Amino acid sequence: MINASADTAFRVGVPGTPMTVTHTDGFPVVPTRVEAVLLGMGERVDAVVEVPDAVVLLLGLAEGKDGVTQVLLRVGPGAAPDVMAAAAALRGSPVTPMSDLSAAESVVLPDREPDVVQPMTLGGPEPGYTWTINGRTYDPAAGVPVREG
Repeated sequence: MINASADTAFRVGVPGTPMTVTHTDGFPVVPTRVEAVLLGMGERVDAVVEVPDAVVLLLGLAEGKDGVTQVLLRVGPGAAPDVMAAAAALRGSPVTPMSDLSAAESVVLPDREPDVVQPMTLGGPEPGYTWTINGRTYDPAAGVPVREG
């Protein structure tokens, strides 16, 4: 699943059906069983969902907004669940933010001090939906001082 929105976080899950998160942003994590995840803009998550022999909804609820998106998963017989009732159930479920997951041992980097620290303060939005870094509009030609090695 991916949150492809530009300014909305989504609570994602199958009400009443836990899922096991296996990867975030393409990297393996310690498999973690969750009721729902909170996906920020551009975040991706891989999860195993053991869908019951029924008809269930995979929902994405826009945090702080009224939007709901759905995928109907028809594995067994039955009528589609009521979307608003399912959304209310998912809103009441515990949510796991991506920051609560731990990297799998195979991708954990060793602890060490950084070679260089480059403070960057994001500001905005300014009029016209302009954002700044360290008080200035970002200029890709100027870049940020980074050197190889």
